[in-house]
Amino acid sequence: MEPIILLTILFLISLVLFVKRKKFSFYGKFPFFYFGMYKTKIGIKLMDDIVKKHSTILKTLGQISIVIGFLGMIIMSYDMIKTIYRIIFTSYTGISVGLVLPIKAKGVFYVPIVYWIIVLAFLAIVHEFAHGVIARLYKIRVKSTGIAILGVILPIIPAAFVEPDEKRLEKKKLKEQLAVFAAGPFINLVFGLIFLVIFYQLMTPLSQEMYNYQGLEITKLFGGNTPAKVAGLQVGEVIKKINGEEITSASMFKEKFNNKKEGDLIQVTTGNAVYDISLGNNGMLGVFVEEKKELINKVWYTHLFEWIKDLIYWLFVLNLGVGLFNLIPIGPIDGGRMLHAVLQKIMPHKQARRIWYGVSFVFLFSILGSLLVSFI
Repeated sequence: MEPIILLTILFLISLVLFVKRKKFSFYGKFPFFYFGMYKTKIGIKLMDDIVKKHSTILKTLGQISIVIGFLGMIIMSYDMIKTIYRIIFTSYTGISVGLVLPIKAKGVFYVPIVYWIIVLAFLAIVHEFAHGVIARLYKIRVKSTGIAILGVILPIIPAAFVEPDEKRLEKKKLKEQLAVFAAGPFINLVFGLIFLVIFYQLMTPLSQEMYNYQGLEITKLFGGNTPAKVAGLQVGEVIKKINGEEITSASMFKEKFNNKKEGDLIQVTTGNAVYDISLGNNGMLGVFVEEKKELINKVWYTHLFEWIKDLIYWLFVLNLGVGLFNLIPIGPIDGGRMLHAVLQKIMPHKQARRIWYGVSFVFLFSILGSLLVSFI
């Protein structure tokens, strides 16, 4: 059903895009491979109002965002390089980056379509709005705001955008440029942490009395010859205990593998059998799981609570994921622009650009390699 809904949405967007094509600014060759921008002035006045009222705190947050941005860049860079190294030289099958889509398919991080639409719209709007606010803070004109579409025949990736005056931005001090670039990922990370706290400190405790927890259902097995496959674990089995202790939540399941290493033995009890398993690389079992639970009282407000709880979960997961992804030092995304600005400050522009291209290529190769492994 969800693929049909998604294709219907894509068709409707394509229809609107074709009918309103004169109002879009297209880059590339429409309709084959293109990036379309529908430019407006929506939100610019609000950005100015926020700057007028909160300029002092925004300058502080801008500088904090730079520090967080470079820390995130280091963490993501290290993780991606480590992952690619392990994929090439070991039997590791984990990935650092994957496609987030409302489709259940190999290599895809599945998000239900309604949540996917709501969360994608939220994180794109706050991300771009933050760029605009910090640009206005440093007297950089915002030429336009609006929605954008990256497409190949069909519109594939919807987005929001804020278009600052790039010439004026290039003339600003380094720390001001960096604050503008870091603002988007920073606000996604902030919202991700806020929703994480709400989910675990408010929604999860409230839900404890509403559900009958039955264990953790295995929804998918990792690729390769993993410990789970060797032991005989099957998709659909429900994990009840690990090492004799009852497991009812994903967090409890994760805790059982903290500080585990290759060769450690665990006992997994499911509804079907008891398995003695020797763990793989970094204490890996090799399964994807989700909580097997059932609402005790199936009335409208419990279903509404369950829907809101799941929405908050996806808001925290995808805000953190998108925030960190945008800090990878690749070309035109925020992390790449931060790196480029620093390189231009400390060396001749031609040399800075060559290094920037080289780093971008390495990490683009890492992303493509990670995606390829996820599909294989």
